[in-house]
Amino acid sequence: MFNLKFVYFIVFSTLAAWALFAYITTTQIINHNKQYSNIINITGKQRMLSQKTALTSMLYMKEKKPALKEYLISLLALMKKDHTEIITKHIHSKEAIDIYFKKKKLQKKVDTYQDKLSDFILKPDDTKLQNIIQLSYDLLPLLNEAVYMFEHESDLHTDKLLQKELFILFGTLLTLLLEAVFIIIPISKKLKSHEKELNELLLERTKSIQKLSVIDPLTQLYNRKKMERILTKEIDRAHRTNNTFSLSLVEIDNLNKMDTSQEKSEKSITKIAKILLSKYRSIDTVGRWSYKEFLIIKIDNDTTSTLAHTKEVHKLLNEDSSLQHTCSFSITHYTQNDTFTELLQRLKERDCTNCVEEF
Repeated sequence: MFNLKFVYFIVFSTLAAWALFAYITTTQIINHNKQYSNIINITGKQRMLSQKTALTSMLYMKEKKPALKEYLISLLALMKKDHTEIITKHIHSKEAIDIYFKKKKLQKKVDTYQDKLSDFILKPDDTKLQNIIQLSYDLLPLLNEAVYMFEHESDLHTDKLLQKELFILFGTLLTLLLEAVFIIIPISKKLKSHEKELNELLLERTKSIQKLSVIDPLTQLYNRKKMERILTKEIDRAHRTNNTFSLSLVEIDNLNKMDTSQEKSEKSITKIAKILLSKYRSIDTVGRWSYKEFLIIKIDNDTTSTLAHTKEVHKLLNEDSSLQHTCSFSITHYTQNDTFTELLQRLKERDCTNCVEEF
């Protein structure tokens, strides 16, 4: 006679193995996301530092302030530290080796830039400064390529891990089917609660891999999904407390998403993001809403001062000669019983007759 207890033991052991496999895979996904978030952040910071050190060198050459020299030294130290971490810990794939060591030789060019910068700090002169500026511009597209390469690697690894999760899901479901055929049918009443628990466990495991990042990788601001959550909470808070807040939509004019070089577009986006972030308080929220739009939630009951502040920020951006693009603003204020959709629709339609200022 076929031993049902033995079959149950086999099925239970198989399910336990799938659960362990799922746990290990989920842990791999979490660790993978942490690792690649770190390297993408570091590489993006290298891109920023290459430009920041060049700009600081220009200021130091012009003003000769000791504070600028100390700041330049600290930037160089940070650049060296991050570059060492990239080279020693994160260069594994063929694409990374080609960029850093073989075809593009980014490692050597970064080392050369750092050496030239060290020499400039010790004995500054115009020739060295011009050399640094040129090297900085030469580094930018290569560092961009490194960032995109690490992002691509992250996507490929994530896809593989998700395929493994699907395999786990299929294997678990197959095991449950065998359990139903060999065990649940003979003793269905006893195993109904057990089947429910297994399905709940499977659902929890599936949900555990659906975490999404809330930070925009280019600007390090909140992304659209996070901003939607924050806006929903602010609407609820304002409704309960009878307070108000302003909502501003900042659009970068004439920014072409199809620009294949990406250099000018990214430079404008990151510069504008930094300016916006610096001009608002910690209780306010600045986020990236779309490719060329930022959304700002400003907590303030004084709509007049809020409007004046927004116009100042608009003027600052559009008079900044270092920016490649100008910006357009539209601003509205929350009024009682406004909904999420109504607020955004007013901004998008730029309805100047309905609590929206545009400039």
